[in-house]
Amino acid sequence: MPDDVLLHAPSRQPASPCEPTPLFEVWRLGRGAHCLICSLRNEQVTVDVVTLAAERSPLLFQRCASHAHAQFVAMSYRRTFLREGWTERR
Repeated sequence: MPDDVLLHAPSRQPASPCEPTPLFEVWRLGRGAHCLICSLRNEQVTVDVVTLAAERSPLLFQRCASHAHAQFVAMSYRRTFLREGWTERR
């Protein structure tokens, strides 16, 4: 089969654009002018723990097998940052 047949498939529909998975905020910490936000992103099979700086750049990322494990990881990050002098923000 020629390569152009595989690349040109008029019967195939284009892939739908990926929708970003919504984030569920777990905690928010601050120190001076800096802010950290920890959120969970629930994928179909895994739960991601995403810790973002205030400008929304990823700082820490961990993929977890269950929601309970993701909550544990998020709270572990929180305890570590609180020990380092960060404080709760809402």
